[in-house]
Amino acid sequence: FIPGCGVGYVVRSAYFQAELLHSRTPIEEVRATGQLSPKHSAALDRIADVKAYGAQIGLKATDNYETIATDWNRTIWNMSACPTLSFQPVTWRFPVVGKVPYLGFFRKEDAEKWVSRMEKKGHEVYLRTAGAYSTLGWFRDPVLPGMLEWDDQRLADTVLHELAHATLWIKGSVKFNESFANFVGETASFRYLENRFGIDSPTYVNAVSFHNDLSKWRAILRGLYQDLDAVYTDSNTTDAEKLDAREALFATLRERVEMADLTHEQRFLE
Repeated sequence: FIPGCGVGYVVRSAYFQAELLHSRTPIEEVRATGQLSPKHSAALDRIADVKAYGAQIGLKATDNYETIATDWNRTIWNMSACPTLSFQPVTWRFPVVGKVPYLGFFRKEDAEKWVSRMEKKGHEVYLRTAGAYSTLGWFRDPVLPGMLEWDDQRLADTVLHELAHATLWIKGSVKFNESFANFVGETASFRYLENRFGIDSPTYVNAVSFHNDLSKWRAILRGLYQDLDAVYTDSNTTDAEKLDAREALFATLRERVEMADLTHEQRFLE
């Protein structure tokens, strides 16, 4: 019994996790069918090479990404929530991983029920898709079909990120775990791209360009967060005044992005 979330959620998630695991096919068997496009075959080669590189730099050698969920066509959804006029996240507790500030879903309709539940409690909710996820080494996670469409930098970053999770996970410390995996994924992926392609290659140059924009984007959001937090924690203003001030700050986001002169501006604004 999971007091932090509910038995129904856990049982439903376990069902879809089992469905995903049942859909796994060894990559070599899929290759033997001859049905893979050159692009998808190259993506599988890249994933295998990134895994090997991860083992070389000390990340845990798992059996992840040795299979592919060829017939699995679900979208993974991630939901987080916090009270209005606050940045204090709602959290849930689970075995193994401990306290987490988000829930994952395999069906949008299930996620939307939780969105409605959170909104009725007065919380604001962020619902987004997730391209991949890790079971922290408890199961042999497969390659998801959508990953075969990614470029080399995103594949390297994601695989190394998930290997970092499998290497080190501190129960209940999601902020540290994600910061650790983000750092490892980003740093190691650039070293991988430099090693495999060279620093003058289009692959490496494009990756650096996007990462520079990503750093600017994070700085923009950090600045907006600080401005909003100052409004939320101001004891001299009413909630109505805080809501008005918040909307005014939200309206400045596009201007902040334009001032930062992002090369990939539209990708972030979307």
